[in-house]
Amino acid sequence: MSSFKKASKLLNSSNDTTTINELKRRLTHLENNQLSEIHKPSPNKETFDRPCIETLQKYVSSAKPKNTNKNTRLWVSKFESFVNNTQPNIDLMTLYDKKAIAMLLCEFIIVIQTKDKKE
Repeated sequence: MSSFKKASKLLNSSNDTTTINELKRRLTHLENNQLSEIHKPSPNKETFDRPCIETLQKYVSSAKPKNTNKNTRLWVSKFESFVNNTQPNIDLMTLYDKKAIAMLLCEFIIVIQTKDKKE
């Protein structure tokens, strides 16, 4: 272990100039090698034409299925009907408790699933 010395100690010591010069030469070579690897110019640099806002909005709106809003309204109305029939004292529009809403949703899903299996 004593024969190994840190490179920084060797560079800072003035005892062995040949070792220091050799280390400096090797380190410089490594640094230049790494820099040339990092800064290589890309041979075929691609350019991209960015789309306009209207094009982006068209793709965003077309990504959503057309009947999503219809299905959402359908299931929200069924859920509201379920809550009104089972818990008439609860108003969903003023209910802000996440846990209560989650429990009602879970109960609704279970009832719907068992109802579908019976039919």
